[in-house]
Amino acid sequence: PAPQREVFLAHLENDDAEVFLAELDDEVAGAVSLWIQPRLNWTTPQAWIPDLYVGPAFRRRGVARALLDASVAEARRRGCHRLVLESGHHRAEDHHLYESYGFAHYGRAYGLDL
Repeated sequence: PAPQREVFLAHLENDDAEVFLAELDDEVAGAVSLWIQPRLNWTTPQAWIPDLYVGPAFRRRGVARALLDASVAEARRRGCHRLVLESGHHRAEDHHLYESYGFAHYGRAYGLDL
C-alpha cells in the first residue's frame, strides 16, 4: 500500500538506515531494517533492528540468520558498539534464534502508544 511504500522509500533515502533483503528460490524470503543511532552516553553509535521478517515458506532455512549476519556486518562497518532489537513476549521461537545467535536479554523496553 502507498503509505508503507512511502515509509520504505524514506528508509532507502536515509543515510542512517539500511534495508537488507534475502532471496531464496528466486523469491524475496525476508527483510530486515537497520538503523544507526547516536547515543548521548556513548562515543560510538548503536545499531537497532526495528523490523525483521521472514516469510512463512522460508522459515527455518537460515534466512533470519543471514539477515542478522548482514546487519552485524554493517553495524561493525559503521563503528557501532552494540546491535539491539526488540521482540514481543509471545515470540518464543524468535527469542531462541536471537539467543543462539549471541544476543543477550539485557533490559526492558517500554512503549507508549501516541
